Amino acid sequence: MGDLEAKAGGDSNNQAAQQAPSAAGPKVSGEGYTLEASVVKPPLRVGTEGYVEVALRTSGIWHVNKEYPTEISFAEHPSLSLMRKTFDLEQAVEQSETLLRFSVPVTPTATGQHQLKIHCTFAVCTDDNCLPDERDLLLTVQAAAAGQGDMPKHGGNTAEQGDV
Repeated sequence: MGDLEAKAGGDSNNQAAQQAPSAAGPKVSGEGYTLEASVVKPPLRVGTEGYVEVALRTSGIWHVNKEYPTEISFAEHPSLSLMRKTFDLEQAVEQSETLLRFSVPVTPTATGQHQLKIHCTFAVCTDDNCLPDERDLLLTVQAAAAGQGDMPKHGGNTAEQGDV
């Protein structure tokens, strides 16, 4: 653990923060991992709870470091209500050596496209090396009015099609 603490402290955190790109999209990759946010069953409905997932997947010889203080946090958003803003490893709905998955309840309060900022702190390791990292994701959440979103869009007035 001493090795991890040495690697996780000091300049490593500063380097990870400096290397982390600004919140450019819902998916980022780094050495040995992919981090991705997505909406489960879009679009979400105003006033109805839906879910956003955040998944950390490792590849090759890399694994998730479950001893590192992993944290997923969501920025305040005026049109998206979250029951909690911060999640740690214990709140992951799926944990393995190669996957951490968080399922986060979210309720839209207004229609439209909303940009949700997500900050992720985690570490991935090999048997010889650990890489702590911090990354920001930006997820577009589409919110439809209650009862809308599942029906196909038609060019004409669908009520007239039934009046024969």
